[in-house]
Amino acid sequence: MKIISILLLIFLQALSKNPVVRIKVNPDTDKETKFYLSELASEVKYVKLETRPECLIPEVRKVMIDNDRIFVSTYALDDERLYMFTSDGKFIRQIGSLGRGPEEYLSMLDFTLDREMDILYFIDSFGKLFVYDYNGECRWTRKLNCVPARITFHDNSLFLLTAWPFYFYNNGFALTISEPTGKKPDRVLLNRKYLALDGPGKNTMVYPNMVIGENGSNSVSVLEEKFDTLYHVNSSGKVEPEYVIELAKKMPRDIVTQFEYNDAIKKYNVYSSIVETDQFLIFSVSAGKQSFIYFCNKLTGQLLMQNTNQYKQFIYNDYDGGLSFKPGGLAERNTLYSVVNSMKLKNKVESSGQQDLVAKNQPAHKRLLSITGNADPNDNPVLMLVTFRQ
Repeated sequence: MKIISILLLIFLQALSKNPVVRIKVNPDTDKETKFYLSELASEVKYVKLETRPECLIPEVRKVMIDNDRIFVSTYALDDERLYMFTSDGKFIRQIGSLGRGPEEYLSMLDFTLDREMDILYFIDSFGKLFVYDYNGECRWTRKLNCVPARITFHDNSLFLLTAWPFYFYNNGFALTISEPTGKKPDRVLLNRKYLALDGPGKNTMVYPNMVIGENGSNSVSVLEEKFDTLYHVNSSGKVEPEYVIELAKKMPRDIVTQFEYNDAIKKYNVYSSIVETDQFLIFSVSAGKQSFIYFCNKLTGQLLMQNTNQYKQFIYNDYDGGLSFKPGGLAERNTLYSVVNSMKLKNKVESSGQQDLVAKNQPAHKRLLSITGNADPNDNPVLMLVTFRQ
């Protein structure tokens, strides 16, 4: 009787688990629409980043928000930095510094925040972890047991995703969950040994991979860019496959070199830039010379597509009449960011006296005009922060 009860419990648990959702994507046949920001956003905010000699920003790699602080990682050739700004864009400080000293770095691949303890974690290209507080003081550094390309923090653990084909640096595993100080054993997940190479050779195509961040299921969303499954993973190492993207004419997995990739991209479809909010999966698809943006409603299963080439924009900004919104990633839960050139934004809002007629939110349109009024070609970019409806 006891054995029967145990088997029944296992059976009921299996039934209670939601099945993996398969998202079938075909740019040739999918329903096409035009996305409007006013229909998706509950709030749109602009932050003009202060321009000073000590914080010139050539390109933005990542943006994260913690209440009244904004963190921006930048990159240029041999010059990667991490800056802290106030919520209205005033420069506060640079975190860490370039160099070869014990607390200095030569590269910065990714960073994440412990918002409760006011701690930043970032990784370099050699598998070293740097730990700083919000005051810019280095707490400690340590050599990781893997060489990750992506990092996020959740439930007092670091989630470290390795780039393909560098899995052999991590004993064939794609994901490592590590206690920040390294005092507890790592958890290694997603065994990819069957795909391991002897080592990335010359011209090998590197897929950086994506740790999407915390989600509404109290776990971390993880997707390998070369593969198709989006997992929810918790700090105990439980891996739940949630979504499988089935892309028509998808690029073959056995593409290894950059030359093969450059040739294949002309013939096959590729998806990228996946973001998960409480309600949507948002991603881009390249199909030859065409590009598309997709929204999959997680609640209804509805899949909608917009041809960004045809409309010459991403999400049409009828909210305040500014530039269209191209999701760059999660700044915090349900809030996505885009990086906007201040002069392009100024020209857009001042180019026509009819702009105020297409803006659904007149107070927001007036705020946008005040932000762009003194724009200069040498300015740092403007961050566009969009909070999506739930």
